[in-house]
Amino acid sequence: MKIKRTSTMRVVSKNGDCNVESVHLSTRRFTDLFTTLVDAKWRWSLGAFAFSFFLSWTTFAFFWWLQCFLHGDLEPDNLPDGVNQISGNFTPCVANMYHFGSAMLYSIATQHTIGYGFRYPTNECMTSIIILSCQAMTGLLVEAIMVGVFFAKLTRPKNRAQTVRFSKKAVICERNGFLCLVFRIGDIKKSRIINATVTAEIIRKKVNPENGAMEFIQEDLEVVSENGRNSFFFVWPIQVFHKITPSSPLYRISPKDLEKEEFEVVVILEGTAEATGSATQAKSSYIPSEILWGYKFKNMVTWSKDKKCHVVDYKVFNEVYPVSTTSLVGFNSSENMYNYKDGSTITTIIDSKESLSSLIYEKERTKFEKQNGTVHL
Repeated sequence: MKIKRTSTMRVVSKNGDCNVESVHLSTRRFTDLFTTLVDAKWRWSLGAFAFSFFLSWTTFAFFWWLQCFLHGDLEPDNLPDGVNQISGNFTPCVANMYHFGSAMLYSIATQHTIGYGFRYPTNECMTSIIILSCQAMTGLLVEAIMVGVFFAKLTRPKNRAQTVRFSKKAVICERNGFLCLVFRIGDIKKSRIINATVTAEIIRKKVNPENGAMEFIQEDLEVVSENGRNSFFFVWPIQVFHKITPSSPLYRISPKDLEKEEFEVVVILEGTAEATGSATQAKSSYIPSEILWGYKFKNMVTWSKDKKCHVVDYKVFNEVYPVSTTSLVGFNSSENMYNYKDGSTITTIIDSKESLSSLIYEKERTKFEKQNGTVHL
C-alpha cells in the first residue's frame, strides 16, 4: 500500500534528522570550539584540521625567520655560502637558513619531530630554545585536539544509528483486547546494541487561546516492547506497542479522524554500541498518513532446519497485512462510543472516562457474537 503524501511539517525526518534551524544566534556557540568541530560537516572539520597545522607552521616559521633576521643570519655575507660562514667567522642561529622558505621547512621538521639533517639549530642563540620548546608543545596540543575531534566524529551515536531501521509505516491493530499503535525497529549490524530502550512522544500544534499564537505541545506516549517493558534484548527486529487507553493522546481518534489529524509521533531508540561501548541514539517519526488502521506486521523470524539457527528476513520488514474488520475499531468522536465493525453494526456505548479493560472488551465481544454470530479473527 502506498503512503499518501502530506503537507505535515515534520519535526524529525524519517532518517532521524531534526528539521529545526536556529537563527539570529550570537557567536557564543563558538566558545565551545571542540563541540562545534565535532558537530560540523566533514568538509569543515577537514578544513579546520588543515588550517590549524598550516597556521602553526607559518606562525613559528615567522618566529624562526625573525630570529635569524635580527641576528644577521640573512645578510648576504652571512648566508651559508657567504664569506663569513665559509671562513668560520660567523655562526648562525639555524644552520643553512637562506630565506622564509627555509624557515618554513625548518618549522615543519621541528613541529613533527621529523629529525634535523641539513638544517638544524646551533648554540649561538638562546632564543632558539624558547621557540623550539613552544613549538613542540603547540604541535602536541594541536595534534591532540584534532585526534579527539576526529575520534569523536567517527564514534558519535549518529554513525551507529545509521544501521538501525524503523518501519516506514506504523499500524493500529488489536492486541490483548486493546487497540495499539505498533511500529517495528530492527538493527542490521551484527554487533548488537545493548541496554536498548525505546521512548515515544507525540507532537501537536495548538493555538494559545490567550494570544492566538501557534504552539507545539509534546506529550509522552507510553510504549512497551513484546516483553511488556520499554527495554529489550535487541537480537532481532522488535515490535513496539502503545496501548490506546483513555489516558492516551490517541484515545479520541477514529479511523476517519485519523485522516484529518495533524500530529507527529517521534520514536527514539537509545542504547550502548556493543563494539565501542559508546552511547547511541536513533530517531524516526510517523505522521497520520503513515499510520495504517487495521493492519499488522508480517512475521520476520523463522527457524531454519538446514542452518540450525533463527533466520530474520528483512525483505518483509515493512510489509503489513489487513486484519479482520470485525474487531474493536476505536473511539467514535461524534457519538462518544467505542464500537465493533461488521458492516454497519455498532455495539453499546462505553463512557469515555471508563477504563477500556480486557474484561469490558471480552464482555462486549461476547455480546456482539451472540447478536451477530461468532467471528474468528
